[in-house]
Amino acid sequence: MTTSTEALAKERAIIRIFKGYPSWAGKVPKSLIDGYLEYVEDVTAEAVTQAIENFRKGKLDRDNGFPLTGPELAGEARRCQDEIEVRDFWDKHTFILPGSPEWLGLCEAQKKGSFPLVEARSGPYRGKVGWYVTNEQVQEASTQIAKHRRELARIAKRGPLTLPAPKTRT
Repeated sequence: MTTSTEALAKERAIIRIFKGYPSWAGKVPKSLIDGYLEYVEDVTAEAVTQAIENFRKGKLDRDNGFPLTGPELAGEARRCQDEIEVRDFWDKHTFILPGSPEWLGLCEAQKKGSFPLVEARSGPYRGKVGWYVTNEQVQEASTQIAKHRRELARIAKRGPLTLPAPKTRT
C-alpha cells in the first residue's frame, strides 16, 4: 500500500512526462494521471522518478516524440526498481572471498570453521565463489580481520619463498 506522500511523489513525476510537450502545456487531466498511477502502484516513487529521468534524457530505446505510455512507464519503473534493490543490497552487504582476511576473521569471530560457498550471480563479484555477509558482521569481526591482515602483511614483507635447487646425481 502506498502512502499519500508516495502517491503524491509519483503523481508529480508523472506530470513531468508531459511538461516537455506543447500540446500538454495546460493542466494534465487527473484521470490521465490516475491511469498512469494504476500502472506503477507496485513500484516506489524513486523508481518512477528514475524511469521518467531515463526517458527525458533519451536513455530508453524508443522515440521521444511522444510521451511514455502507461505500460512503458511501468516496465522501465520495474527495471529501475530492480536496480535500486540491487544497489541497496550492496550498500548493506559485502561479498567475502575464501581465504581472505575478512573470511578468516569472520570464521574466527563467529567460531565457525568456514562458511558455505555460493557463486555470486551479479554485482562486482559475478562468477566468483564466496559468501555474502552484512556490513555489521564485518564490523563486529574487525579486530580479528585486522589481525589476519597484519599476518598477511608480515608474510608478504618476507618476500617470496626461495628453496635451494635439488641436488642431482651426475
